[in-house]
Amino acid sequence: MMDSLLLKSPETLKRMPINKRAEEKVLDANLSIKDIAFLRYIDDKDKQKAIINGIIAECKAKKITYYGDINGWTWGGKYGENPHSDITNGKSNSREARPGDNYLRDVLNNDTSIYSPPEECLIHRDEFKRYLQSVSEWPIKDCLLSNWWVETRANTAPTNIRPIKGNPKTLGKLQKQQNAILEVIKNNGLDPMKIPDGKKTRVIQKDCENDYATIFNGSTSFDRAWDSGVGKLWQMEYHNSYARRGNN
Repeated sequence: MMDSLLLKSPETLKRMPINKRAEEKVLDANLSIKDIAFLRYIDDKDKQKAIINGIIAECKAKKITYYGDINGWTWGGKYGENPHSDITNGKSNSREARPGDNYLRDVLNNDTSIYSPPEECLIHRDEFKRYLQSVSEWPIKDCLLSNWWVETRANTAPTNIRPIKGNPKTLGKLQKQQNAILEVIKNNGLDPMKIPDGKKTRVIQKDCENDYATIFNGSTSFDRAWDSGVGKLWQMEYHNSYARRGNN
């Protein structure tokens, strides 16, 4: 069963119920808060709700890094494009999603906007592991959520979502570039916060431009992505001296 699943496209896997993907250990590297809670307590809706509220509170307290708007956001229709384009789940801005709204008015105005609630925000599995370790709740056992950290070819490919802050209009491509850089750093066995002299240009940039040519397709693509993460996601081993000298 597993071998056949690994041959399926990412789009096919995404259409599988989240519990089936967890059983087959082919979960995405990023999960919504709602899915995290569901996989933790799959048969207990009250506990799921409590977990959702708890994670949202920790995100608001900046104890967990996430992707999206932790207060929820409205997009589409008169609100324009989705500022968090990697998240497309939500509720139609109709009577069901907004009990106080006039349904007929919404229909007449052709309101096609969508409301994405806080629990649709995404969290990367490495970030959630870090958080669980910080509150002494690691490892997770005896639930489907534990399969999130079981590595397979399906869930270890570079993800196009990395929960970081930035301009929503440029977040998508920048996240892909930053995640590619982190993946290259990891594959070369380097500490992202202690990049040795010469590795930036001769190893990291070269691998990024060879292996991820579709997103590093401009003469300054790598440099811009690199600069955006210096001091936050990676830095040279002797950061202070390199900042003064501008060395690679």
